[in-house]
Amino acid sequence: MPDECTPARVAFVYRRRRNRACRSPPSPNCTLIQNRYVYSNTSTEESPSLVFFASFAAFFAISAVKGFFRSEQVKILPMPRKLQAHGHDTRFVKMQKNYCFACGLNNPDGMRLKFTLDEERQTFVCKFRLSKRYTGPPGHCHGGIIATILDDTMGKVNKLRHVIALTKEMTVEYLKPVPLYKPLRVEGREVSVHGRQHINTAEILNEKNEVLARSKGIFIAIDPEKMFAKFVER
Repeated sequence: MPDECTPARVAFVYRRRRNRACRSPPSPNCTLIQNRYVYSNTSTEESPSLVFFASFAAFFAISAVKGFFRSEQVKILPMPRKLQAHGHDTRFVKMQKNYCFACGLNNPDGMRLKFTLDEERQTFVCKFRLSKRYTGPPGHCHGGIIATILDDTMGKVNKLRHVIALTKEMTVEYLKPVPLYKPLRVEGREVSVHGRQHINTAEILNEKNEVLARSKGIFIAIDPEKMFAKFVER
């Protein structure tokens, strides 16, 4: 369509085709410059109005977008993290040093097992490999080390109740030899609680999810401040 020098096309002419020659017969807003009719918006009242309206619409759109992202409709959620379960701390008892042979990070000669809590299953899990220093039968783990791993895992389960509980008794079933150097996993979970008595269970599994050893233990909740206060290094 030909460009018409009319107020209706003021925004188009003013913003994108300013000083462009008119190709249609002149209008009152066109002037002859070098043998060409050029549109002039100096006498047009609609141009500032349309420009103001366009600016207002753009500002409103930007504000609406910002408001949308500030609202609860858009949330950037953090990536899920596994809850760490190192040491024997609870919500009410914090110890800076941990020399536990099984899980103590401050024990240079310990196993330094690192547990995480699977919240969905309410299960404590630790993945590990056993080195040559834990040898019992050739190429396999010593039975006492297996019991140590199971005992420490069941002890971690007491964190679910925010208590420190000591082993009263435990039984171990050695189902298959536990190999050295292979990826292993130990899992512990709660069976029941009766007052200060906590009954837990644990299993050591291989890559094929075969249970190599399992245990069941009875733990008695204690007051660590009364029992261990003078021995705790903070």
